[in-house]
Amino acid sequence: MMKGIKASMAALADKIIHPDGRKGAELADGGHGHVEKSIVGLLVKAETASDGLKMSEEEVLAESCLRVWNRFGHMEYSHTTLDGYETTSITLTWALIELCWHPDFQAALREELSKFQARDLTWDELMALPYLNAITQETLRLHPPLPGVARMASRDDVIPLGNPIRTPGGEVISEMVVAKGTPVTCPVAYINQSEDLWGPDAKEFKPVRWIEDESGKDGIGAGVKEIKGYHHLLTFSEGPRFCIGRNIAVGNFKVWPLSFARPLRIRC
Repeated sequence: MMKGIKASMAALADKIIHPDGRKGAELADGGHGHVEKSIVGLLVKAETASDGLKMSEEEVLAESCLRVWNRFGHMEYSHTTLDGYETTSITLTWALIELCWHPDFQAALREELSKFQARDLTWDELMALPYLNAITQETLRLHPPLPGVARMASRDDVIPLGNPIRTPGGEVISEMVVAKGTPVTCPVAYINQSEDLWGPDAKEFKPVRWIEDESGKDGIGAGVKEIKGYHHLLTFSEGPRFCIGRNIAVGNFKVWPLSFARPLRIRC
């Protein structure tokens, strides 16, 4: 059954990605002087133009198929449309729950948005609101839609450990040898809530940790800032498999307070 689902979704994704038969680089640049305006085309074009990280046609197709991932006991929707709907709605739900539990944070967010009552915000203004950004980042940190991501080592490698560990046999090791083809799981939720990285309040919803004081310092520790993910979070993964729709997802998330957080009060 799963093979049939995968084959059907692959065919559908191929039609979405290549509606007029264009492939590879033609999708990114539009081909024949045409300016590509599809969501997938623009995302691929933007991603291939940044940091030298590129996705092959097969990788784009794979990321656009529906995958059922039972490793964590839940379904992972990887089609761009389903991804944006499912994961963003989960994040918004948790944000509403946290704002219900913390009316003081809700009031602070409403006060920040009150200055824009008479008009809509521009994209730059939306991205520059410090408290809205803090609410967004803290929700993504504490409630990642996916608790972990699974990968497979493409080559032999040695991973250094930040702190040596002692094996049950008493041996102290400071690195791990990973052979090609070894499945590797990154525990996103655990790292996002690690007290070693985030401090004793790591499991608390505390948006102010993201807000800079007058000296330009925030409440993010040096260990956290070594993480290269989106705002030092692994919620969107990292590396060549960095979520290509992260900016759209964050933009959708940040728009929601404008529709009801300004005029309404959320209560549990």
